[in-house]
Amino acid sequence: MTETWKPIPGFEGCYEASTHGRIRSLDRWVEYAATETRSACRRYRRGKVLSLVVAGKNKHYLAVSLSDANQLQHRSLLVHRLILLTFVGPCPEGQEGIHADGNSKNNRVENLRYGTHVENCQDRTRHGKHRFLPSEIPAVRERIASASRGARTALAEELGVSTHLLESIALRKAYGWVA
Repeated sequence: MTETWKPIPGFEGCYEASTHGRIRSLDRWVEYAATETRSACRRYRRGKVLSLVVAGKNKHYLAVSLSDANQLQHRSLLVHRLILLTFVGPCPEGQEGIHADGNSKNNRVENLRYGTHVENCQDRTRHGKHRFLPSEIPAVRERIASASRGARTALAEELGVSTHLLESIALRKAYGWVA
């Protein structure tokens, strides 16, 4: 597939996203406001493909720092969300970005789609990104409930997972979609 670039909504004239999951800045003149240490000025900024950094709650996603036209505010944004916004449109209410192949660093447009949180969890399970099968969760929850707080550490070791994951399962923060 040929790489195609389109302006990122909200950042037109400053940044573009590609079908290959890359983000670039565009050549432009930037107005800098006067500060206590510097007078107002105008500088030419040459465009370039931007470096991506690993980010997100669990450091699984790629992010990029974008700024407004006057370089006053910088925001770190997840690349897969920018690609979807640019090539598919705004995220529908109650949906999130899903990586079809389970690789959160593959931000090619053909690998991304919008879906519900339940669909995303089911995809992660299908791709082996979760430790348990959905059919095992009710039994795991029973074992967690019957274990004392101190015994949960031993249970986590036995199951080969962290105590944090066990707590998340108990509170239905992880596998909450499983009955």
